[in-house]
Amino acid sequence: MNVLGVCSPDMQFIYVLPGWEGSTHDGRVLRDAISRPNGLKVPQGCYYLANAGYTNYKGFLTLIEANIIILMNGERQPKQQRSIST
Repeated sequence: MNVLGVCSPDMQFIYVLPGWEGSTHDGRVLRDAISRPNGLKVPQGCYYLANAGYTNYKGFLTLIEANIIILMNGERQPKQQRSIST
């Protein structure tokens, strides 16, 4: 099963959309969540961080592996340079 869960900065779930088949692409689940009448809304001027399974939509930023390393290390450059194959 594929489930979309969204957390606030204080790690509280603010939106959950369960029920999609596990093979459904993450981007399709997100499109469904934001297109529903009472679906996921992004406050103006804010962004949700998403993994690379999603595409960049208005209000959503996907991170590539190198950027995640930078965020985790708290540095401008990752400690180890790794190539990312596609």
